[in-house]
Amino acid sequence: LERSASLVAAQLAGIYEFKGKPLVLTCITQGSLFLNGPDYILNIQSQLEALGVSQNAFEFKKVENSDVFGVIKLITGINASLMK
Repeated sequence: LERSASLVAAQLAGIYEFKGKPLVLTCITQGSLFLNGPDYILNIQSQLEALGVSQNAFEFKKVENSDVFGVIKLITGINASLMK
C-alpha cells in the first residue's frame, strides 16, 4: 500500500505543480484502496508532504457513482448530480 500511495502522491504533486500550486485541489476518490484501505489517504498525504506539498493542498472526496456521472458530464456537459 505504501508504494501505491507514493505513486499516487507523485502524480498528485505533479498536478499540483502544473496547476500553479493552488490553495486546494479536490480529488474525487474511487476504488477499494481509497474507500477501505487502512490509512491509504493518510499515506498519500504523508508522501505529498515528503515531496514538499502541504497536507492541506488536497481535499479527498467520495462521490457515489463518480465514474458514471463524470462520463455523463464529459459527453453532455450536464451536471449529472442534477439528474437525481
